[in-house]
Amino acid sequence: MVRAKPDRRRKPIICPTERRQVSLDFEAGSAGMDADPHCTTLVDGAYNGNMPTRTKAAPAPKAKTVRQSVTIPAPLVATVRREAKQRHLTMSRALISLAERGARADLDAKANLKATYKRFIDEREPARKSAAGEDLIRAVFGKGAIAEDSVL
Repeated sequence: MVRAKPDRRRKPIICPTERRQVSLDFEAGSAGMDADPHCTTLVDGAYNGNMPTRTKAAPAPKAKTVRQSVTIPAPLVATVRREAKQRHLTMSRALISLAERGARADLDAKANLKATYKRFIDEREPARKSAAGEDLIRAVFGKGAIAEDSVL
């Protein structure tokens, strides 16, 4: 059985703006006088969805920057100016640097507290549990939270 080849000289084009079919002559290389530049070529009217498609990976989300105006207390301004001068930065960059450092320190403190709490809970020996409990108190209330007993 011999299949007839389709006529490749003319392909139907569907114009989305006018919703009508326009013809395009490929041999002449030009469209009809009424062809719309926004028209697309109809590939196959009997497409049934079995044709493989190329999938694109989702683009990585970009870190968005936010322009924010803040009022800074006077003692903090001195620290920001000193930081900017020492590191040869602008005041804005120095403020961002200090904020990032503070956020990092906060995350580190939380991680330290979780680790100390886990160590206190997991400890079974009484002497080590007491030492872990003191470390937990220091992690929660600060280094000077436990007064040393000078009598013993």
